[in-house]
Amino acid sequence: MPVDGWAIAAWFSIPAGSLDGLSPHECLADRHRDTEPADQLARSTALRRSAA
Repeated sequence: MPVDGWAIAAWFSIPAGSLDGLSPHECLADRHRDTEPADQLARSTALRRSAA
């Protein structure tokens, strides 16, 4: 399944349970938060998308 810019923008904007209800953008923008959960979410999303 191809991923376009809109899909990427939506992914960055949608809150995620694994990020305590924050969006990846909010998590990465907060300089006081650990970014590893957002990195892990990105990796797992990419792997899931590449398998589809």
